[in-house]
Amino acid sequence: MNEHVICCQNLSKSFVQGELNVTVLKDVNLNLRKSECIAIVGASGTGKSTLLHLLGGLETPDTGVVHVNGQNLAQVTEAGLGRIRNKSLGFVYQFHHLLSEFTAIENVAMPLLIRKIPAQIAKEKSIEMLTRVGLEHRLQHKPGELSGGERQRAAIARAIVTEPDCILADEPTGNLDEKTANQVFNVLLELNQAMNISMIMVSHNTGLLKSFDKILTLHSGTLNESDRQSA
Repeated sequence: MNEHVICCQNLSKSFVQGELNVTVLKDVNLNLRKSECIAIVGASGTGKSTLLHLLGGLETPDTGVVHVNGQNLAQVTEAGLGRIRNKSLGFVYQFHHLLSEFTAIENVAMPLLIRKIPAQIAKEKSIEMLTRVGLEHRLQHKPGELSGGERQRAAIARAIVTEPDCILADEPTGNLDEKTANQVFNVLLELNQAMNISMIMVSHNTGLLKSFDKILTLHSGTLNESDRQSA
């Protein structure tokens, strides 16, 4: 189990919509090894984001189990889940979710401050990570003063500042133009290689995913490996 950063077995999840019980995921199995990059593709509404939320402990499956670094999330308290997310996982979303009143440094430092890291150390680490993503010239800028690509790179810096074992990325380039999307995608791949951070990325942009170790397709609630020629 410990050779996997994330391991899930037989995950199922349903939602009630009116009088209907809609099954989104059915007996999904997935193993993510250290430094591995996995892409998950599929049509809108197929449950890709739900799967990421289950893997990150943000939602609870109806059946099945998720392990993060060998820990069964179903056996961890809410406080323990928070610690796992803060230590082992980094989240990147389609929208950056930066706090508008804080600078790039302050936004990136927040996960460390939550961990009660001294403010000066958190600041230094934030500068290091913003520099890694090419924002050393934007340290004191607030989100409203950054371009879309810069905001997303700041969000990536925030996700990696705790040096997590895995990044869970939900359409991180979905709100960007093609050129900027390529730049942000390349930043994520460089971080995977430089910092040995595993990654699971949900994306509609299959053209960006050719260099991933594995491409999985979510369809009708089931997860299967894709043919790279058709992905």
